[in-house]
Amino acid sequence: MEDFCIYNEQVMDDAGGIPVSDYLRNLGENMKRNKVLPWLFGALGAVLAAAALVICLTQREAEPKLFGGASGAEECARAMMEKISAGDYAGASAYLYGTPDLGTGMEEEDSLAGLIWNAFVSSLDCRSQGQCYATVSGVAVDFVVTALDIPSLTQNLKDYAPAVLDARVESAENISQVYDSSNEYRQDFAQSVLREAAQEVIAASAPVERTVTVHLVHEQNRWWVVPDEALLDAISGGIQ
Repeated sequence: MEDFCIYNEQVMDDAGGIPVSDYLRNLGENMKRNKVLPWLFGALGAVLAAAALVICLTQREAEPKLFGGASGAEECARAMMEKISAGDYAGASAYLYGTPDLGTGMEEEDSLAGLIWNAFVSSLDCRSQGQCYATVSGVAVDFVVTALDIPSLTQNLKDYAPAVLDARVESAENISQVYDSSNEYRQDFAQSVLREAAQEVIAASAPVERTVTVHLVHEQNRWWVVPDEALLDAISGGIQ
């Protein structure tokens, strides 16, 4: 994963001082131009996109019916969602049609992405609503998924990070703690600013609820979950 760095496009003045005010004034545009946060979730987004491609089911031209009373269908859906609630995406993969690998590996990362992802997983709660019901392709069970909204959280982080950066620059005892020899923000400094801002934004963020439908089909003598875009969106925190 690339290291985050905000580049300084200014030059030192004749006295050798660093124009901090210019840095702060242009910070918002610099952060947008350099795309501060999109790289954080590229790997996870690719994993989920691949899973969505693997999970492809042709709609069947048939009247809705329950297969043998749909015995085991609700248990399959609940077991998969319990794995998701526990943050065990690799375990949840075993219940998905086509068994795509949903393991992200992000929970092991000591990074801003890992911090946000672990906060999302910790906030996850999935509760079933009612019994399963028939659909054209099989059966379905509705769940209420409660979790942090990652796009909203990261937008709040983008909005709040400049204030943290301003405060950290003002409180720095030595300018070398902020800038490197090329007059760019030190990578360790920039990352620590984002991490501090993220921790505060996460603490102030409340989980949101959404109702999703878990679809199941009966194939190879067992039930499989066939997630649609809404389910994938819910269990990924809304990552695009």
